[in-house]
Amino acid sequence: LLENELKESHFIEQAMVVGEGEKMPAVLIQLNFEFVKDWIDKKHKKIGKTPQEIISSEIVKERIQKEIDRCNKNFGKWEQIKRFELTADVWSIEGGHLTPTLKMKRDVIIPLNAGVAIPANQLAHLRIDLALSPHLVPLLVQLAIARGFLFALTLNLGIDCGRRP
Repeated sequence: LLENELKESHFIEQAMVVGEGEKMPAVLIQLNFEFVKDWIDKKHKKIGKTPQEIISSEIVKERIQKEIDRCNKNFGKWEQIKRFELTADVWSIEGGHLTPTLKMKRDVIIPLNAGVAIPANQLAHLRIDLALSPHLVPLLVQLAIARGFLFALTLNLGIDCGRRP
């Protein structure tokens, strides 16, 4: 429900809520970069036009926070988004992020953003099926090194992520 309401914004192309039902639900947001670029021009904002420059802009983050605040008004406090992250990735069928019916593949999108968007208390419960996502192994190893995660490989079926003690 919240994902659909967020996607009603012209600024937001895709939204994936992470940690629904938890204390600190977060949302990964793929911006509608074409609309945002037009908005930058119309408002004469001094922001670069690459996806990375756009998602790094405090002006854009503040504008997206307004969109989240607008959506949060329609939900109970326990359901409201407490934090968000913008991704420079464009989620697509070709990129493996979406199914042919345009449904988001959580098992692909979440691990790619695990170190950024998922609160540490939820990382311990993240499980990725390697049979479905073998292309994620190099990215997850890189994430483990960069973020200090331990990975436990279980019979090549999945990866459990957890923080070092």
